[in-house]
Formats: sequence, structure tokens, C-alpha cells
Amino acid sequence: MKKIVRGLCLLLTVSLVLPVAACGKFQADSKDVPIYPDAEPFRFVAYMSPPPANSGSGEFATNPDYMTLEHYRNMADCGFNYTTGMYENTKELYLKGMDLAEQVGMKYYVRDYSFADGCIEGIIAAANSEQEAQTMLEAQKESIKARFDEYSQHESFAGVLAVDEPSTKRYDAIAVMNKWYRENFPDTEFQVNLLPTYASASQLFGTNASDKKYGEDYVKYFNEHVDPSVLSYDHYALSKEGTVNRLSATYLQNLEYFANEAARTDKDFYVFLLTLGHWNYRTMEYYRDIAWQVYTAMAYGAVGAQTFTYWTNLSNGASEKITGALVDRDGTKLPAWYAMQEVTKEVNAFENVYMNFDWQGTLPVVADKYESNPMVDMMLTPLTEHDRIASVSTTGDAIIGAFKDKEGRDGFLLSNITDPADNTKAAVTVKFNDAKKVVVYKKGRTLVCPLSKGKATFELGSGEGWFVIPV
Repeated sequence: MKKIVRGLCLLLTVSLVLPVAACGKFQADSKDVPIYPDAEPFRFVAYMSPPPANSGSGEFATNPDYMTLEHYRNMADCGFNYTTGMYENTKELYLKGMDLAEQVGMKYYVRDYSFADGCIEGIIAAANSEQEAQTMLEAQKESIKARFDEYSQHESFAGVLAVDEPSTKRYDAIAVMNKWYRENFPDTEFQVNLLPTYASASQLFGTNASDKKYGEDYVKYFNEHVDPSVLSYDHYALSKEGTVNRLSATYLQNLEYFANEAARTDKDFYVFLLTLGHWNYRTMEYYRDIAWQVYTAMAYGAVGAQTFTYWTNLSNGASEKITGALVDRDGTKLPAWYAMQEVTKEVNAFENVYMNFDWQGTLPVVADKYESNPMVDMMLTPLTEHDRIASVSTTGDAIIGAFKDKEGRDGFLLSNITDPADNTKAAVTVKFNDAKKVVVYKKGRTLVCPLSKGKATFELGSGEGWFVIPV
């Protein structure tokens, strides 16, 4: 992972002796716990910040002004350190959002698609070639730059989500705008969010041609042709057909594509989380619904998670089938808000350790090798072994993300990948090579566990993820 090192972390919290049957007795022994330099925090982004007045549609078109300090404090209290404005759509409202974000210690991304005198997303949407994009940029760059110069005066300004889910037909224009933006605003981010594996060929490539491949012709081509500073995509794995819960078979494969591409080019990558019940996607209600998405992504080295969405959409067309997000349309905290807060607190407790490690690969572990798990079956580049792991077994399907720090220590992110709707535990038993203890970061605590002949069992609750360092 690319990180910004800021200084030495001097505070370390470890729990006192806690009897845990699955892993002997956890013990506090600070000499076993590595101390790491401060790194950039894990990025939790509340996409769709509290909306301004009269920004909804249909029956919600006359909504009151929710851009208040109270609602921004609620975002920060939930654990978000970034937000993205979606309903603002004017320079003045974006500046207001930045002021509010700054007051609660958050950073703020803008969108740029509704300005008549020129806008980033307008060029990307209209230009069908690099030359067309350059011509349009030449005519509009003064007004765009003036607007972003104002944004840049605010400490909370984080950058722009330039376009969401583009096809490759837009890559030439994106490349032009990315280059221009990074030359003029190098201290903030030009972000593009890409489509998932289950998108159609027409969505991905603007054509139904069958000779195009997602990994090579969509993700890798974007990275090489556009050369962004960061990668991002969405993949909503938790759906429901009638009364039957479904997991997307290519969910882990999609994480592989982005983890491998990010590692190949030394870039960070973010994921979008499903937090809005809509279409046939599930409504998020419980800790395990959110944790499952965050920890599976972290097992592949993701350093940011963005919500789709924070605020429940101010629309409700018949085809949308919207239920709720983290807060309701009037800002009322929904169950998913509290679930999200629990997860962010857990990650915050060990994020500095995690961010000092680099992802090496991910090892799947299935409970029954004779029972297929489509997500595991669809993986393209799974680890099949690791030098520090002599053997591993589990009572529930799991993945183990393998990491290494700059001093050569190994770290492992264990994630329970059983469907969170089933509320199933996974007892993962690992026999480590060359280790007498493990440092365990779990549920907001830092613990030390002695190994028995190199072995320990980690009782992962539904959706849970634990970070483990053998010592």
C-alpha cells in the first residue's frame, strides 16, 4: 500500500489477560506488539452527503435543507473521514459542504457535472476522442480552473469524483482531464469509479463485442491509458431473489482484478460498499452486513471504502425499490448507521498497523472441499500456500489476506466469507511456521495469544475480520 508516513505512533493499547477458549489465554505483553510509524488513515467515504433544500425529485422535490452542522456531525460520529457531495450541484453549495466538513474534521469530494460554463464530467460525457476532449478543455478550462481554485482554498477539499462507471469509450476524454487536473491540482484527487465484473459488454465497452475481457480490456487498459493516482470500483455482492439470498459469484474475482492491478503499479484502490437497499440488493441492517464487505475488501489490500449511499436517495421510482441507507431521507439514523459505526471503530483501532503492510495475495480456505463455493471457484490467482502457514482448516469458508511490512514481518487478514444473512461463525485453525505467539487485532482490541505447537484457532463471527501477526 502507498502510505504517507507522518511520525512515530507512541500510543499502544493492549488488553489484559482475557480467557478465550478458541485461542488459549490472550495476554498483554507490549514487547511482542510491533510499533509502526503513523500512516494515512483508512478512508471511509460517505458518498451522498446531507442534501440541500429542494434537491430531491417527485414526492421528495421540496425537501428541507439538510446541510446542517448536526447532520455533518452525525457523519463524523459514524466514523467517516471523507464525504462526497451528490445533490449540491452548485459551487456555492459545494463550498458550504466544505465548510461544514472542515468543522467536523472531514474531507470533501465534489462532483463537477452541472455547470453551464464548462465542467469536467460534461467534457468526459461529450468528447468521443482525445482531440475532441482537448478542444473542449481549451474552451472551458478557465472557468473550470477558477472554480477549483476556490475549492482549493479550503483545507477540507479532497478532490473530485470525476465520473462514475464509465465505458472505455470515455477513456480518451478521462485521460485528458486526469492529466490536466493533476498538473493543476496535484495535492488533491481525481477519482474515477469503475464498473464491476457483472456489468454488460455494452456498459463496459460501448459495444456488445464478445472479444473484450474485463480484466485486460477494462481495468488494466484504464490504469495504463488514463494513469490515475488511485483505482476505485463498485461491486454489490449481496442480493435477494424473492426470499432467496444470493452472493455474487465473481465478487472475490473482482477484488483480485483490482488488488493485482493496484499492486502491479504501486497504487491504492478503494471499493464501494452496498449500504442502500434498492433494486434486488439487500437492505443493510446488521453489523455483519457491513463488516463482511469491509473485511473481505481489506483481505485484498483495499485502503478505502465508500458508501452507496450514506443518505437515502431523495427519489423512489417504481423500478428503484429503495428501502433505506445509513440514514433515512430526513436524516434519522437507521440500523445500518450503527452497524457502520461499529465497523469503523474496529478498523480505526488497527488501521495504522494495517496501513503499514503491503498486500501479497489471498488464500481461500473452505470448510468442505467437496462442497463448491462459487466465489472461491471463480478466483483467478488465489494463493495455494504460504511460507508461514504450515496448515489451515476452517468450520466456515474464509479467506486469508497475506501481507508483509517493510521489516519483513508477515501479517494476515482473516475474513469470514460465509453469507452474512446466515449468521454463521468460522473457526479458522492455523498452524504457523516459526512462531510462538500471534498478535491479534480483533473487535477493537490488541491481544497476544501464545501458540500451542504453532497452532491457534480464531473464532470469526459472521462478517468479522481479524488481523494477525505471528511473532
